[in-house]
Amino acid sequence: MAYFVLWVESARCQGNIYELLYSPEAIAQPDHVRQSRAQLLVNDLRMLDQAIQETNKRWIKVAKDNAGTDVMDFFATSDDTLRLSLLTLVYRAAPQPAGALTTFSHSCAEAARAALQRHQDCLAIIDRSNEDFLPCYVHWTLLFTPFIPFIVIFCQVIQTQDKTDLDRLGAFVASIQPAATVSDAAGKLCRLFQVLHNVAARYVDRSGPYDDQTQATEEMYMYLRLLGVHHGEEGNISENQRQGFAHDLDGNVAQAACGDGTSTGEVQTGLMVMNPMMRMGSGAQLEE
Repeated sequence: MAYFVLWVESARCQGNIYELLYSPEAIAQPDHVRQSRAQLLVNDLRMLDQAIQETNKRWIKVAKDNAGTDVMDFFATSDDTLRLSLLTLVYRAAPQPAGALTTFSHSCAEAARAALQRHQDCLAIIDRSNEDFLPCYVHWTLLFTPFIPFIVIFCQVIQTQDKTDLDRLGAFVASIQPAATVSDAAGKLCRLFQVLHNVAARYVDRSGPYDDQTQATEEMYMYLRLLGVHHGEEGNISENQRQGFAHDLDGNVAQAACGDGTSTGEVQTGLMVMNPMMRMGSGAQLEE
């Protein structure tokens, strides 16, 4: 029963994130208001994490004895992944200072990396268990809330050409391949993440010192601008880029992805997940 209370509190935090940072009213607020709201929500998530640790100290042994070790380990790690994803979503909305060289703050990128690592921990538990936890994880953690950590690290790769972060994207894409058959929505999400990883990998390859593919590089920049992603060879980040992803994604972006075997309709539908200002549940959208 104690864990149900924590799940309700997590849902409350999720609703507050939309209301205070991503609703139309919230987006219209000045930077100092959005910054203070973001810090308030960061504190809420930290308090939730502390409450979970205290609950685990008191109840985790009893819960494992009754429900099983794999079950409780799965719920613990999937909940951690969700909270880190929400923390990333909060940091993402905090305004960057003028002249910042990257779209997202260091704290945002670190939260995203932590979420991707916890995701791998959760998949390891799923792999070792005889229980079929994968559909639950895909629908309640990756689909029910926009998995923004992947998108944040995608942007970091584009802006910094960090190959360690690119490897993180590749590991994530590889880890979710078994989920492609869970549902149509999961399959579309897997293909979307695969396309974005391919785009990031090609961008890094074309950003080397001996790059002479000028036309191809300019086309890549066009696609990235349509995605709302700043790259290192352009000027300082604009306000729209800090808000990120609030763009109409026309056929040009889809054409960039179709070379990877993904249809235009699938890419355009899947890219809706990249806009966290939409309602906080993308599964239904991907099912359509």
